[in-house]
Amino acid sequence: MKASITTISKREIPIPPVSRSDVAFNAIALVLNSSLTLWGMTWLILHWTEVDLPWYVLIETIFLGLFLSDFFSGLLHWAFDTWFTENTPLLERMVLIVREHHVYPQHIFRYQFHDEAGSVSWPSLAHTIPAIGLVTLRPGPVSVVGYCTVILSVMVSVFTLFMLQFHKLGHRKSDSIIVRSLQRIHLLMSPQHHGQHHRGNHDIKYCLINGWADFVMDSIGFWRGMEWIIHWLTKAVPRSNDKIWLKRDRKRSS
Repeated sequence: MKASITTISKREIPIPPVSRSDVAFNAIALVLNSSLTLWGMTWLILHWTEVDLPWYVLIETIFLGLFLSDFFSGLLHWAFDTWFTENTPLLERMVLIVREHHVYPQHIFRYQFHDEAGSVSWPSLAHTIPAIGLVTLRPGPVSVVGYCTVILSVMVSVFTLFMLQFHKLGHRKSDSIIVRSLQRIHLLMSPQHHGQHHRGNHDIKYCLINGWADFVMDSIGFWRGMEWIIHWLTKAVPRSNDKIWLKRDRKRSS
């Protein structure tokens, strides 16, 4: 019989089971963000003929959406890796799963889509509410800028919803020829690319969709710059909690 997540976690990192409050909290985010995203898709279809959108602008918007989706996944990944602790209200279980992942990377396959979708829906509301909500409810003619803004928000929201499923592609070679082909042309993240994050201090290659944003953010020192600013403002030390778990649990698992 396959052991449950809770049983296994008690022998390793003590991850609490999903509580009713967790389910309710994440369900609210999933419903709200999914509703906004579906409304955004519907609005795009209804107003397609009203916008004189050149084909090259549409293609550029799609590629920008892929980049922004990758960047947003990296921003969330960096934030959880770097700042939060298991004592952060409402985030205890998610932080522990992230800490577990650096010690036991393959444990990511224990968690299913329904366990993850709600938790990543909350951050998406930060852009779907202003981008989709405000643009689509604004009276007057639809502008090209407004239309493209909704496309971008819908794309980022959808890719974020499946962000942790894309993450799993970076930990196991896929049996799908299509997936492997997309990884070879860098439309999906590959195990070779993501493997760089799991070396050393786990402080590079945070992005989880296709890795495009990694090349930009790592090359300009974006993450270290953000860490310096936050440390200067708050005196918080980046990755201090992650280092504690790595030091303790690597010894325990060795």
